[in-house]
Amino acid sequence: MSVAYTAVLDVSEAVPCSHRGTVIQQVLNAITGAPAWARNARHDILALNPLARALYSPVLASAAGTTTTRPANTTRFVYLDPAARDFFLDYDRMAQDAAAISASKPAATPTT
Repeated sequence: MSVAYTAVLDVSEAVPCSHRGTVIQQVLNAITGAPAWARNARHDILALNPLARALYSPVLASAAGTTTTRPANTTRFVYLDPAARDFFLDYDRMAQDAAAISASKPAATPTT
């Protein structure tokens, strides 16, 4: 039985680095045998290697909440694009995981 892996870098925005994007892209491009991508805590896709770009092309092409100032986002794709049901093999699990991860993150702008 073969197992496929996808490498995901969860990039903290709190890490100050003027070359962070370039370095992350270099690391991802060095991973040639598997799709690899970087995301932030909001699940915005920040960078992808060529295999991940091909694999996640439906997410990247989705208009689900993506604008010129807001990057592709896997959680928005799950909940706002009907194509997500066909894209993810276990859509229900993915939707549950996305909700759980989102709920576990502190609010970006807490209310008083």
